[in-house]
Amino acid sequence: MNRPDVKKALHAENATWFCTDETGPVAEALSADFTLPSVHQVVALLDQGKQVTMYNGVRDGSVCNHIGNLKVILNMKWSGSKVFASAKSVPWPSPENVMGHWRSANNFHYATVLRTGHMVPSIVPESFAIMLEKALSNGPVKPASRQTQNELLHL
Repeated sequence: MNRPDVKKALHAENATWFCTDETGPVAEALSADFTLPSVHQVVALLDQGKQVTMYNGVRDGSVCNHIGNLKVILNMKWSGSKVFASAKSVPWPSPENVMGHWRSANNFHYATVLRTGHMVPSIVPESFAIMLEKALSNGPVKPASRQTQNELLHL
């Protein structure tokens, strides 16, 4: 960003670019929320009988990846935790067309999504649309029609 040709192209010749990851006014405004665990909110929703679906792309290399999230989920204390711990992960939408794996217990569902990392809806929109349809319908996983996919992508 500090190369002269880049600055010129951006009409920012007098700017000096620098990385302020997790510093500065935006990071400071979000800092109170940045490291707070959300487990108690998820458990509260489950205890109220609400449907909860969580998902991760399997290529997510960040701290919120599918392995770490599954470990946290398996340590959550809620009425269905034992059922979830013993539940099998099944391919969705079908064994012939695997876009990820789905694991459920009572009103909680956890999906992994293949061929993507952190940006699931942007990288694999068709998979996301099918997964979202499954989460919203709480029914069998089936490939969404092209029309349904487009409708879900534009919610």
